[in-house]
Amino acid sequence: MGLISSKINYERSYKPYHIAYADSLNFEQKDCLWIENSLQMKRFNIGFDFAFQNFEREIDHMELPTKGNNLWISFYLSPVFQNNLEFSIRYNRSISNEYINDGIGDRMKIQLDNKFNLFSNAMTLKYHVSIDGYMNRRNGYALTPIERYPVHQPEQALLENLWVPSFTVTSIIKNVEISYAMHHLTNIIDDYLNRSYNSNQIVFNKYYPSVTRLASLAIKWNFYN
Repeated sequence: MGLISSKINYERSYKPYHIAYADSLNFEQKDCLWIENSLQMKRFNIGFDFAFQNFEREIDHMELPTKGNNLWISFYLSPVFQNNLEFSIRYNRSISNEYINDGIGDRMKIQLDNKFNLFSNAMTLKYHVSIDGYMNRRNGYALTPIERYPVHQPEQALLENLWVPSFTVTSIIKNVEISYAMHHLTNIIDDYLNRSYNSNQIVFNKYYPSVTRLASLAIKWNFYN
């Protein structure tokens, strides 16, 4: 048996309503209990997290609930490999009861990391490959882009699952770090092959435009005294 660790946290907060809800100074109460558990073994690292969230408010405005709760369950698995290879799978499950959230019932993240040295250890090359899955989605609530408050949507249609692959490569030479990242690789590949990528648009709610892809280049220069 390996090393077992557990951590219990509890938090209660009182926050004022959004100004779009009420002109007077009213507060809403939120309670959160979360438990973090991890097991470190010779060949595997396993994590299991649990969180329960509850909220109450006095004002019934814009068809938003006055009370609700949410149960969050997270499972993590990471095999132990030789050298610098890292692989992990994380699965999250959200069960809501009149709770304002993003409507994503299940999340999954699979990632692979590794690094190695080149040119007689003069350069370190690291790469990160991941795929994020958003499943069992419903458009119950949407966030307005300007006021930033939730809006209830009467239609409760089940949305399509989303899978978003990403890739990052980083080169380190002495104190200079150069990173190039590509997010939503499916869209990038379709564009490169001159294929239609309308089916690969990421749409979270009707108030925001669809998300296609993102490529970024970053250069970081560390100065040491």
